[in-house]
Amino acid sequence: MKYINLTNNIVVIHTPCQDPGGLHHDTYCGCSNGEGNYFNILPSGKVAKIEVKETFIRYLFGTQCIRRNKFVTNLPETKELTVYIVSNEVIDFIPYDRIDVFAPDIGVTALKDKKDKIKAVTRLIMSS
Repeated sequence: MKYINLTNNIVVIHTPCQDPGGLHHDTYCGCSNGEGNYFNILPSGKVAKIEVKETFIRYLFGTQCIRRNKFVTNLPETKELTVYIVSNEVIDFIPYDRIDVFAPDIGVTALKDKKDKIKAVTRLIMSS
């Protein structure tokens, strides 16, 4: 599986140990200390972003009325065995049928340091 990070930040994913307190970490999860694994997904250099297109509709009482359409840019087409990581802002604009696009879940399950800065995420979010 190939992971392509379409954000400006390193995404760190933590997977828990499958044998906590046990002696077989290498067999079950590959960790050596019972704390699980951390995977760093470096930025790819391309960033998926939301762009806004405004279209004039008509005048109402002398004031312009517009329609605002938001869409995602820099999102590659689906590619076999490839997962794309986008920001939380972008994931809400991804079509629900793109099962290859995820965002880090920075909510309550994220691992944080003493200064409340996110160190790693434990889950990924799909578009709804």
